[in-house]
Amino acid sequence: AEYMGINISSTSNNMTTTPTFKIAVVGGTGVGKTSFINKLTSGSSVYTLDSDNGPIRFELLDLVSIEESPHLDGVAGGIVMCSLGESNSKSDIRKWIKKLKKAAGQDIAIVVVGNKKDLKLCGNEFLNKLDENFVPTSVSKNQCLHEPFEILARVLVNMSQCDSCDQSTELYHLRGLLKIREDENFKLRSKCSSQAQEIAKLTGDALAASSKTEVDTLRAKIQLRDMEISKLTTEISKLTAQTYKYELSVNEAWNTLNLLKTKL
Repeated sequence: AEYMGINISSTSNNMTTTPTFKIAVVGGTGVGKTSFINKLTSGSSVYTLDSDNGPIRFELLDLVSIEESPHLDGVAGGIVMCSLGESNSKSDIRKWIKKLKKAAGQDIAIVVVGNKKDLKLCGNEFLNKLDENFVPTSVSKNQCLHEPFEILARVLVNMSQCDSCDQSTELYHLRGLLKIREDENFKLRSKCSSQAQEIAKLTGDALAASSKTEVDTLRAKIQLRDMEISKLTTEISKLTAQTYKYELSVNEAWNTLNLLKTKL
């Protein structure tokens, strides 16, 4: 099951849940994206971080061009890579960030990764001034390859906690609306039952009536009660349909909340 880029999957061995985040890895040609992914995943494109709260799985998407994937459905975070040894690569960082946010959403968690830190190059001060977290790495020297995912894990788990709070509020609101509809439905059914009992009484009175005038009067009252029951039945049908929709919404909100809680 997936929600806002968070996939909660169960392992078949111990039935524990492992949060899985899809991460888009973008950057210019030759910055080391593919080497970075292969070093971490041995070619599987799946990297598991052993965090303090348990394992967190990252599915890494090596994107050559964001234009080829304009709608990054299910992507929760992004790694924007540049080469610290190339000025053009560094100057393109903001462009890649803008494209990624446009395709995956403004709230996407992003870490900027500068490769080739081992070359001790200069002119990288502006990278530390970015709004996004910046991590200098060296793929060839296996330096700081895990740090970007530690940052992403903290950010994404914190985001999911906020989502969980919002979802709890939404669930509370929906349950309140459902209770109102259920109470209204009960009152209408009670009125309908009272009208049916009144009809039964009037019918008995009509059978015992001694004059035609009295019988006609009682039949008129019965007809009015029948019309009232018909109106109540229509209202009950509409209200039952509304109640059913709210029940579905409550169940959906409850399932979503449980999914979010499994990854906290």
